[in-house]
Amino acid sequence: MDRDPDPTESGARLPEPLDLFADEPLPSKPADTAPVEASPMPLALEAPPPTEPPTPGGWPEDSQRHPLPDRAVGAHRIANMVFAGPASLVVCAVWVLHSLDIFALGLDDLVVTLIGSVLILFFLWRALHWPAVTHRHRAWRLTPEVLDIWEGVLFRRVISVPRTRVQHTEVASGPIQRSHDLATLSVYTAGEELGEIALHGLEVRTADAIRDSLLNREEDHVV
Repeated sequence: MDRDPDPTESGARLPEPLDLFADEPLPSKPADTAPVEASPMPLALEAPPPTEPPTPGGWPEDSQRHPLPDRAVGAHRIANMVFAGPASLVVCAVWVLHSLDIFALGLDDLVVTLIGSVLILFFLWRALHWPAVTHRHRAWRLTPEVLDIWEGVLFRRVISVPRTRVQHTEVASGPIQRSHDLATLSVYTAGEELGEIALHGLEVRTADAIRDSLLNREEDHVV
């Protein structure tokens, strides 16, 4: 019986077994591939520099109305609460004395209670809400000829102070105004019905600048 020839006997070479676990080389990067450049990160927007208050030598050339700073409302509220607080306590004390028949008002208890409640609500409303109402109608303007001041809610008026009649000025600030960096500019005039005109709630730098501009009559500054 014939058998299959042995390949080793005939000198034939067997194929090498495949190594399935051999590490294959990674594909090389083409030489002509350009490197990817990282895009620069966008720069953060810088905040604009704070605006400086006007100085005597740097008034704007156009004449315009200038409102008072918003923090003047807070200072006005605190000043009103100095009066509204004690006044409300007095109303409460009178109501208690009347209820105990120590200080009789000759009125019914319900009427006294209603009157006291209305007074307390009025004091609080005037202290907390009224400053914001008056703030919207107050403004000022300085021209080469006059200082104009707008004020009033129900009865509005414009006070015009000629620069030629200004005798002297004064910048003052109390404890409440100093805590808010505010001041009051008082202008004293000659030959006018209003001998003293006060502008409350100005920034300290602005009040000083207006005072210097009013007293420096050789230069014309327009605000």
